[in-house]
Amino acid sequence: MEEGIEPEKTEIIQGVENVVALAETISQIRERLDTCMDSNGVSSVATNLYEKLARLKEKGVKLRYITEVTRGNVPQCKKLLNAVELRHLQGIKGNFGIADGVDFRSSASVVGGQHPTEVIRSTARQFVKQQQYFFDMLWEKAIPAEQRIKEIEEGIEPEITEIVTGWDGIFKRNIESFSKARQAVDHCCDALVPPKIVGSPVYEAGTDFVKRGGKIRMITEITAENLPSVKELMKTQEIRHVNGFNLNFGISEAVFLAPTSVYAMSSNPQLIYSNSRDLIRQHQYLFDTLWEKAIPAEQRIKEIEEGIGPEFIETIKDPDKVLKLGYDLLKEAKSEVLVIFSSANAFLRQERAGLMRLLTKMAEGHGGVQIRIMTPIDDRIKETVEKFEEHSQQKIKVKSIEPSLQTRVTLLIVDRRYSLAVELKDDAKETSLEAMGMATYSNSKATVLSYTSIFESLWNQAELYERIKQLYEQLKAHSEMQKEFISIAAHELRTPIQPIIGLTEILNQKEGNSSEYHQLLEIINRNANRLNRLTETLLDVARIDSQSLRLNKETLDLNDTIMEAIGDMEKSMDNNNNKTTLSFLRKEKEDVFVNADRGRITQVIYNLLSNAIKFAGGGTVTVMLGKESNDDGRFAIVSVRDSGSGIDPEIVPRLFTKFASKSEKGTGLGLFISKGIVEAHGGKIWAKNNKDSRGATFAFSLPLVSK
Repeated sequence: MEEGIEPEKTEIIQGVENVVALAETISQIRERLDTCMDSNGVSSVATNLYEKLARLKEKGVKLRYITEVTRGNVPQCKKLLNAVELRHLQGIKGNFGIADGVDFRSSASVVGGQHPTEVIRSTARQFVKQQQYFFDMLWEKAIPAEQRIKEIEEGIEPEITEIVTGWDGIFKRNIESFSKARQAVDHCCDALVPPKIVGSPVYEAGTDFVKRGGKIRMITEITAENLPSVKELMKTQEIRHVNGFNLNFGISEAVFLAPTSVYAMSSNPQLIYSNSRDLIRQHQYLFDTLWEKAIPAEQRIKEIEEGIGPEFIETIKDPDKVLKLGYDLLKEAKSEVLVIFSSANAFLRQERAGLMRLLTKMAEGHGGVQIRIMTPIDDRIKETVEKFEEHSQQKIKVKSIEPSLQTRVTLLIVDRRYSLAVELKDDAKETSLEAMGMATYSNSKATVLSYTSIFESLWNQAELYERIKQLYEQLKAHSEMQKEFISIAAHELRTPIQPIIGLTEILNQKEGNSSEYHQLLEIINRNANRLNRLTETLLDVARIDSQSLRLNKETLDLNDTIMEAIGDMEKSMDNNNNKTTLSFLRKEKEDVFVNADRGRITQVIYNLLSNAIKFAGGGTVTVMLGKESNDDGRFAIVSVRDSGSGIDPEIVPRLFTKFASKSEKGTGLGLFISKGIVEAHGGKIWAKNNKDSRGATFAFSLPLVSK
């Protein structure tokens, strides 16, 4: 270790006390402090660190702060401006600082002037250097806080849209758009516009904007005629080319501009000027979409200067030449390969010839060519396709083409620049040389783009078909669930209704002996209550689905609620001669308070107990109560463990959905309702099979409160 150089280290400081102690070391800073914080952090700094920052400023320490100035933190920002140099960056979320270029610290966001509870600190030189570079980059993009405060206090400029007529007005608005832009200006124009820009006041305004740190992007058609102008513009702008391009508009963060006609061909040019946010957002999306499809200006200029040959469409009848050309095109592919096979046999013939191995190698190679294949898929192909997709890490994607969409042409498109369409002559042949007919080979953009469009349409259709198939399966499953519900509901309703009807008729016919009446009335009452519970169950489902479940919350001790539920359940078990053993295990000796609806939480516990007893088969059911803390807060955990057969793997994915039951008894709605009640209280519910392979454990959490 070199003398005088402290060892590099990275550590996490936890606890408010330790964090405050670390903050006190700010007074040791000698030269500069660079800090980035979100809008919430302003309050904490202005409250806890302002006096220290003011003293550092008096000592000559350079203090730079970046934050998002909002209407809510303007007073704190104004206060900080007395001690630090403050800049605004829209939407900034980082919270970190770098002291003297050697000490990096970072924390989570804090609210209301509080101290953070955890800070990451590092003196690793390379890491600190990277973070300093990142801060400097943000600093260059940020604007002075005074400017943003002024914008907020003076109100946002009202939205306007107007027509500007004549070159003087158009140039004025274009120049004004550069003065209002903060970070970027994007514009599209036809091939005639670049020569008019060069040397104009708009060109000078754009150059000044770039010198201020702005970025300009242009999309146009680059031709031999406008090439000198394009090269001049490339000194200050990033330019891309689209063949035959004739859109004309410009956008910045604040302004949208668009001519009503082609500039260079109009004797009385007009310009639409607007600061409408919706209009700016829509055209920014349009520009970004076009930008992704355009090619770099350097590539187009090279084509023009090197005199790349004219577009062609060539017909080839020699199968050997066709096959060689196809493989040569694949080997030269740089970014993308699209293939449509005419038949399943065509795919298999190429697979035997080694095409799939070549495609896999291309996908796995440096830079990884993206490959999409469409082919009729049968049982012979399915396994092969799955292997290729897996081995290529999804860089080779294969979709099935429907029989009604099949053609007798195999199509290859490489980098969207070359196409090779091969006729299928005899699909029964073993080799591609025997099966293929003549082919057409082209670099014509119109031809290649047409084939590409056909491929994309078929690909999208295949994706749509897959989605429709998934939806059909979901609807089918939903239909089965409806049928199952109707069957269950009919059974559940029929069971109590029949004795009610039958016993009512007996009562009508009975005479004397009131004790028999009481027995019959008890049966009727029991079944009527059963009907009432079923009705309440269905109403609970409707309330949960419509998010209208009402809770009458109070502070209650879960120990009491659990004991009451267990007591009621034991009485019910005694009446039914059930031998299952119920026990309550308290992990926490003190009271466990939650803010909850007593009746609804009892309903959840009763549901879980009923299920556990039903599946325990005379074994044991244990209720446990504990506490747990995590990033979301402190929670009470109620668990119900049984010694039964466990959860059937078939229903695990839909355990807490409607009608999730393998039992012939019950509606299968209890767990769905329990989930709705727990989540309405801000908790979670889950289940798992026990590790000892005996039974299952269902548990739910509720936020803890202080009494």
